[in-house]
Order: sequence, then structure tokens, then C-alpha cells
Amino acid sequence: MEEDLKTELNSITQKNAEYFSQLSSKLENIEISSSDIKNIAKEEINKLQSSIVQQNTGLRTDISDSLNKVESAIAQKFGAIEGLINTQYSQLKGENSSLQTEKALLIQKNGKLEAEIESLKRELSTEKQNNTDKQSQIIQLNKDISSERANSSKLSSDIGVYKAKIENLNSQIITEKQTCQNKNEEINKLSSTINEKNKELESTNTKKNELQQELEKLQNDYSSLNNFYKSLNIEDTLLAAFNEFSSFNEKTKASLETLFPHASFLGFISAGLRLSNITSLWETAKRNIFNNNLDDIDKINRLFNLLMSIYNEGAKEIRFQIISPEIGSEYDSSISAINDLKSSGTVKEVLLVGYKNIQDGNIHKAVISVNE
Repeated sequence: MEEDLKTELNSITQKNAEYFSQLSSKLENIEISSSDIKNIAKEEINKLQSSIVQQNTGLRTDISDSLNKVESAIAQKFGAIEGLINTQYSQLKGENSSLQTEKALLIQKNGKLEAEIESLKRELSTEKQNNTDKQSQIIQLNKDISSERANSSKLSSDIGVYKAKIENLNSQIITEKQTCQNKNEEINKLSSTINEKNKELESTNTKKNELQQELEKLQNDYSSLNNFYKSLNIEDTLLAAFNEFSSFNEKTKASLETLFPHASFLGFISAGLRLSNITSLWETAKRNIFNNNLDDIDKINRLFNLLMSIYNEGAKEIRFQIISPEIGSEYDSSISAINDLKSSGTVKEVLLVGYKNIQDGNIHKAVISVNE
């Protein structure tokens, strides 16, 4: 940077000198009539040259200050770098000291290990000598054993025969024990299975007896009812009621399962001719209507009419009267109930017939919808 500034300063000085030289040359070549004017011009040139020299001097001063600042900054940078290098050198020096200490410890441990190795070598040499002595003893013992074997070869042969027989008998005994154990396990399993089957059979017999008793009761009820209703000539009505019940969808049948637990004709007749079931059927239909559930409602209506008709036929005198308002008639709150928020109008549809107990006058209102 310093060299660049000096080069630039020299270039400016050189250009100024060339400029003044050219200006002086031109002034000397000019022909003027008066020498005073020429002298004045030279004085002005000298002043201008003096001013330029002063400016160059100031520029040199500024350049010198800049160079001093750059040199100061460089010195600061070098000082910081030198401080960092000294710090790292101190750290490395400390680490080197630590490594030297560890090296000394390792050398000390190595000396101990070498001493232990020498001790082990001495022990190994002693063991080798002991083994040599033991080998000699073993050789002698082998000779003694060979001699004893030669003397006991016949006994060994006899023992081998008897040992084979004993092993054969032991094998047979083990086989027999295993067979007995397997048989006992099979017997235990069969006994357990027999006990379970006996319990199942006992439970089945109990259920069978219960079902047999229920069947006999149903048969007796059916026989009595059949004979009774045959005398009334209402077999066709009974069959129509059963067919109507059989046509219900599965959801409706499930909702009526407590009233009609058996789907057979016999079970249906036995349950359907009870007054409590007939009135419960009507209550269920009414509840469904007010809950906006109209599944099979027409079929339930027809079934209720048929069952009530059969019940009235079987009684000594008619006990119940069906209430079915006429379509188009005015709404009568004494015999009908509207299934929505309306309070008046003409009968549009009979959703569920009502009925009246003739003996006590109690009325179960029909459920209808009305026109406005």
C-alpha cells in the first residue's frame, strides 16, 4: 500500500511539473507589447506553483499519517497473533509435561510387569520339572495297570456278560415303566373326559327334562285351546294371525320377543291368546308410533285386531270393543289421540286402533293423524 501511494504522489508531481513547463513555454512565446504584463503573468504563475507545492506537501502529510495508522494496525494484529501463539505454546507445554508424567508411570508399570513375567517364567520352569516327575510316575502306574489288567481279563469278560444282561433287563424295566406311565396318563385323560361328558350329559338331561316338561305343558295348552277354538270354528283366524306374525321383519320380531318367545305355531298360539300379551302388544305399537318407529305398524294393527277377535270369541260374552275412527270424521279427543302437535282436524289415517273394556268402560284411545 505504501509503494502505491508513493507512486501516485510521484505521478502527480511529475504531471504538475510538465504542466508548468508547458505553461511557461507558451507564455514566453507570446508576443506582448508591454513587459509589465508579462512580469505580472510570471508572478501569478509563481504563486500558483507555490500553492500547488503546498497542496502536495499537505497530501504527503496525509499519506504519511495513513501509512502510520496502517503500520499501527498491523503491529496490533501481530501483537494479538503473538499473544495467541504464546498461549497455545503454554498449553502445549503443559500437555507435554502431563504426557511426560504418564510416560514415566508407564515405564514404571512396564518394569513391574517384566518382573512379574520373570517370576512366572521361574514358576513355569518348576512346574515343568514337577510334570517330568509326574510323567515318570504315570508310566510306572500304567505298567502296574497293564499287569493288573492281564490278571483280571477273565473277570472282566465275565463281568461284561453279566453287565450286558443287567443293562438289557434295566432297558426292559424302563420301557415297561414308560408304557405304564403312558397308560396311566391315557387313563387319567379318559377319566377326565368321562367326567366332563357325564357333567354335560347330566346338564343335557336336565335341560331335556325341562324342555320335555315345557313341551308337554305347551301340548296340553295347545290341545285344550285347539279343542276349545275348534268348537268355535276359528281355526282360519288363528292361522291368519300366525301368518301375520310370521311376516314381521326380524327387527320387529326381536322387539316382541318377550311377548312371543317361541316362533312356532304352537308357541305363538300359547302366548298370543293371553290377554296380558294382547294388551302389551297394543302398548308396544303405541310406544313405537310416538317414537316415530312405524316399522310393520299396519301388520301389528291387523294382528292386534285378529287376537282381540279370537279372545272375544273365546269369552262367555264380548269384553272388548275395537275403536277405529272413520276416515274424514272430525277428531274426537274422547276416543282418539293425535300423534303430533295438532289439536284438531279431520281423521286422515288410523295408525293404531283403540279398544274399550265394556265391563268397566275404560278406553284405550286410537292413535290417528289428522288433516288441518
